[in-house]
Amino acid sequence: MRRRYGRIFPRPLVASTPGEAETWDFMDSGYCGDAIDAAKLTGLKVDWWGARAGDSDEESVWLMLAWQAEAFVALEQCCDDCRVLPPQLRETRLQHFSPSQRIAAEKFLDTIPDEVSMSVLRYIYWTVRIERAKRIGSPQFNPKRPLTVAGLEE
Repeated sequence: MRRRYGRIFPRPLVASTPGEAETWDFMDSGYCGDAIDAAKLTGLKVDWWGARAGDSDEESVWLMLAWQAEAFVALEQCCDDCRVLPPQLRETRLQHFSPSQRIAAEKFLDTIPDEVSMSVLRYIYWTVRIERAKRIGSPQFNPKRPLTVAGLEE
């Protein structure tokens, strides 16, 4: 079943880290679908929303795993211009994320096969940046953002 885009939170949520707040905003954004469509222009031609474990399209499976782990924003921070940063720089960039998000991102980077990592990470990088630019006017992550994620009543 395809995920419903748009405001899904029944009440405002309080995040414990700016990274968690950014992740919730990203996953709940009405711009997420537009960003995914725009990111497909980077060369990745998969419909990963319908991917299931065991599908033949390995890129779709890895994108689905990143989405389920809610690691898209953390993975975007692990990259610079679609290239994975060295571990020390990743640690610095992820300092504003919760321990579970840092672990999920590092586990993903450790396990993704080299033959699909470049295309999958490029797709994640551009999806997050396009959505953030549409939502707040800048593609840059801001660790000073408020920790309350405003939701609308259903």
